[in-house]
Amino acid sequence: MGFDDRNVRAVGTRQYGRPLLVSKAGAEPQIVDLAPVPLRGDGDDSFDEDWLQDLIFRKPALLPISELEPSLSPCVAVCRELPTRAGPIDNLFVTPTGGLILVECKLWRNPEARRQVVAQIIDYADALSRCSYEDLEQAIGSAKGFDGQRPDSKLYNYVADADVLSEAEFVDAVTRNLKLGRFLLLIVGDGIRQGSENLAEYLQRHAGAHFTLGLVELSVHRLTEDDTYLVQPRILARTINIERGIVRAETGGLVISAPAETSSSRASGSGRRTSITHEMFYEQLAISDPTLPRQLREFVERLEPLGVLPDLKRAMSLKWQRPDGQSFNLASIASNGKVRTDPLEWATETPEEKSVCRSYIEALRAAIDGNVIKNDKSWFVSKDGNPPTIVMLLEVQDQWLAAIEAFTDQMARLSANES
Repeated sequence: MGFDDRNVRAVGTRQYGRPLLVSKAGAEPQIVDLAPVPLRGDGDDSFDEDWLQDLIFRKPALLPISELEPSLSPCVAVCRELPTRAGPIDNLFVTPTGGLILVECKLWRNPEARRQVVAQIIDYADALSRCSYEDLEQAIGSAKGFDGQRPDSKLYNYVADADVLSEAEFVDAVTRNLKLGRFLLLIVGDGIRQGSENLAEYLQRHAGAHFTLGLVELSVHRLTEDDTYLVQPRILARTINIERGIVRAETGGLVISAPAETSSSRASGSGRRTSITHEMFYEQLAISDPTLPRQLREFVERLEPLGVLPDLKRAMSLKWQRPDGQSFNLASIASNGKVRTDPLEWATETPEEKSVCRSYIEALRAAIDGNVIKNDKSWFVSKDGNPPTIVMLLEVQDQWLAAIEAFTDQMARLSANES
């Protein structure tokens, strides 16, 4: 895996407005301009990096993880100041599926800190990737927990109540993520500068890692005079993983670069650009059949000319958007291989649209020799009383493709007639 400067996505605008607190009580609205509070490490101990670490540790939901890597949300706080060979990691979080999140908190007191922080967190990730599961638990036992207490060194205890994976499966998942260097790395600060967003030079030397890196800025505003504050997180930038790179010999050593990107690889996920969420989805899908990821990627490529694109969060949704912006979910594919078709009709409003949706559902039913079930909200396809599997649908993918094409054509005509 390699990286280039196209791996860095700036997200949103560079500035956001000052928030206002508006109350509708009384004859006229009461408007309060919330004053920004600078975070600093000098002269105000209540807003130093330790305060920021503790805030994130106590309230992980403050981090916009679901926007960066949906498969890593929600997460659980494990410890602070996790010791590694490269230095202590400010915050460590874990997910019930064995995902690991590393956070470095930084208040920007000098230009050197801004230049070094990206390289620093990557060095921490590199050091952690050399640890075994047992090494990680030993390090957790030496870190900080809540209110100065030692954290529980047994990592599975943090997620045991989630009832997602058995302990053996959880240990395997964490071990695999450690070995791959597959982490979400977050740099959280009060004012990340442009220099820190130029990530390519730091990423290039870690071409074998599978991490996603995000820059998150926190804006703090005084809400009331009794020390109550509004904290507003914002994603400034994030990286995209690349599954493979081109290695070439040049004077002075080897250079790893990303191959040229095609539109089909972007749409299907079968090319070079991917994410932790994609990797974990396809890994789970491959448990029942190792050939499924390749088959699904190839089918998704066939959908691209129709304007049907994958939207991957916890499941992969095959979505089509008509010209007026209305989006339709033609199939929701879970990582266990089950396929739901009931969300399709949820987006329909008119009888004509519902008729088109039901024609599509009937075409799928006929293709797999299944059933159509109707509930209070929609019609959907079933096979022997259960949702169909992606294996069933890929076995009849030509019929599935034809049904999708008919759906998009009919919906596009309805939209043209309405306009």
